[in-house]
Amino acid sequence: MKKVEEIKEKLRRLCKKVEEKRADYIKAEKAYESCFEEASEVADKVSEEIKNTETYKRCEGLMSEVRKLVKEITYCKREAIKLFSYFKPFSYKRKVISVGGGYLVVRNLIYVAFWSDQRRYPSLEECFQTFVRYGNIVIPNVRKTIREELAEFHTLAKDLTTELKFGEDFVVRRGEFRTFIINAPYVVKEGGTLIGQKVFDKISIRVDLIYPSGYWRIIFFNSENMESTEEEADILGSPLRFLELYDVLADMCDEARRKLQAKKERCEEIIKEMREVVAPHILSKL
Repeated sequence: MKKVEEIKEKLRRLCKKVEEKRADYIKAEKAYESCFEEASEVADKVSEEIKNTETYKRCEGLMSEVRKLVKEITYCKREAIKLFSYFKPFSYKRKVISVGGGYLVVRNLIYVAFWSDQRRYPSLEECFQTFVRYGNIVIPNVRKTIREELAEFHTLAKDLTTELKFGEDFVVRRGEFRTFIINAPYVVKEGGTLIGQKVFDKISIRVDLIYPSGYWRIIFFNSENMESTEEEADILGSPLRFLELYDVLADMCDEARRKLQAKKERCEEIIKEMREVVAPHILSKL
């Protein structure tokens, strides 16, 4: 019995020690959480301060201008397709012309088919792109009453298509660029730092007119050429993360703005000439 009592006493002391350690752990855990919350609050205050800097505001304003110009240039593309539609029907009789790997079909629409008797109903945008590509073959096969104007329109359509091409690196910068991030509590607990960082050696602005209102984004590349795409809202909504990069991004957006403005003016001039070419056909359909 005495031995049992000794064992029970040891267990009681051990339980007491565990409870004390548990209380210490809970206290330390609460202190840690409090410290982390305080760090987050400081980060939020710093973010608001960053938003009030001239560099951030300049970047924000230039991004807005880039977004607006992309939208306006996309409008030129839609307007060209709309003007092209006034030439319909392109032929009253179905014309089928053999081209490499398929058949070019000209009637109410213009499209490429896999076989000669295939019927397709492509979008006007696809018809426009097919017309730009195969215009020299299409024009001799359209109605005589539109042939001359369509030839003029084709030259303008090719010019517009050239203007609407954007390379992958519309604007690019190379160097060493860092972004920051406040790590989650569990990351810090496992040995990570409170503030982490990523390093990139290239930043690129890309423009894409596939979507109806146009689309632009900023791509970050690391040393292994892995891409990280960032939207305008993410960059402006994470001031602490992009703290060191607003100067660079503002300069890139300024360059993009100037290039896009020049493209917009050339596109608008082409659209103006297209309207003049198509005007008689628009009036005939009123």
